[in-house]
Amino acid sequence: MSIRQTDEFKIKNIIKNPDETPGLQLENTGLNRSIEVSGKILEAQYSVDDHFLLFTTEDCPFEEALHIYYLSPQLDVLDALELSAVYTAGMLGGLAVDNDDTIRFSFFEKNECWTLKILPKPEYVFFDRRHPVKRKMPFYIKCWLKLNK
Repeated sequence: MSIRQTDEFKIKNIIKNPDETPGLQLENTGLNRSIEVSGKILEAQYSVDDHFLLFTTEDCPFEEALHIYYLSPQLDVLDALELSAVYTAGMLGGLAVDNDDTIRFSFFEKNECWTLKILPKPEYVFFDRRHPVKRKMPFYIKCWLKLNK
């Protein structure tokens, strides 16, 4: 597995609706296809072999959320995580590729270290609820991403 920074995704549109999480419409210039994800700022983007990994934030300094998406070569969402806590500020920093399958970063505090591991094949997990990590599918799910502090 090889993780490399990429610049294939460009912001096509920012979607703002009252009382809803902001969204981004991103266009992949290499594939000439678009995808909608949560967030307002495209913080980082990586290619993982022929897949993609996106980091977005909501641009809300007093209650920030980090969204992480793992996409197929056709831009289907294979796995998605949210890192957030109520009334907690966050700033993504220190992004670094560590090994061929892991990215390190900080979010809530500069001195913390989160590790995001991309699995070569998905693991099935039952009821994955570990605050402050959230998944949209709460019960029996297929996970490609493992996030640990």
